[in-house]
Amino acid sequence: MFILWILYGVAALLGIAWPLAALIADARIRPERLATVDLEPEPRLLGMLGGGPGRLVDATVMDLVDRGIVTARGGTLTATGTGDLDLTSASVLDVIKQAGGMGIAEVRRRTGLHMLHFGSAYGHLADRRLVVRSTRRQWEPAGRAYAVLAPLALLTYVMMGAGDFGTSAYQTSLGLALAGWVVVPALTWYLGKRRQGYHGPDPRTALGLAYLRAVDTDTPARQVAVHGFAGLADQELAASIKGRDRDSAWESLPGRKHAYGIDDVAWSLLHPAASDFPIST
Repeated sequence: MFILWILYGVAALLGIAWPLAALIADARIRPERLATVDLEPEPRLLGMLGGGPGRLVDATVMDLVDRGIVTARGGTLTATGTGDLDLTSASVLDVIKQAGGMGIAEVRRRTGLHMLHFGSAYGHLADRRLVVRSTRRQWEPAGRAYAVLAPLALLTYVMMGAGDFGTSAYQTSLGLALAGWVVVPALTWYLGKRRQGYHGPDPRTALGLAYLRAVDTDTPARQVAVHGFAGLADQELAASIKGRDRDSAWESLPGRKHAYGIDDVAWSLLHPAASDFPIST
């Protein structure tokens, strides 16, 4: 019985050690780890990482304004030129031609209606562990909890067959073992959910946040992508583009099942379970 308890304790400790070690590692992202991130710091990807689909559109609009293809005044956007554009920029420019006079919030919303590039951008970031995919976010902590429960249950059944049912020591041991079925998996699940990117509306990992802090924001588009319009060096220009609309961010109103505008549409493209974490514009 003593050996079985040792094995039980080892299984319990290993179950708790993995999420605990992951939390510690997240808190100590080393600079050399950032150097291994294979990501081109273009505004489209930085915008998605910095603040979600809406921020991706904001960074693209800022890039178009900086290149002189779009002009902004008092929150009104006007397409005044063209150039060598990628698919994302071309899609946003088409929307500006249709609805730029209605403000950037409407541009975000309409862009989300017909642009599939949000999903590819999110997948690109997820492949580099800068954000957490929805399925992994939902099931990884629970999977770890079930994985630690299995050996605990097996060892408990072995204890039941090896002990003397009539003794108080047997009953106490069995009670403690059964209590471990609840406590250890619950703690494993809780620690796993506390990791950055696995709870709340923000899916960015600790590595993703560290990458944003280290990235070079040497252009207006990158400044908007990483910090929003609030981080743009030229605040007069920021006001002329954004008007009275809010910056886009990953944060949302708690408990709100459906966001609005770009978030409803774009997020459903990224994840079928769009209500998992809606975003605000």
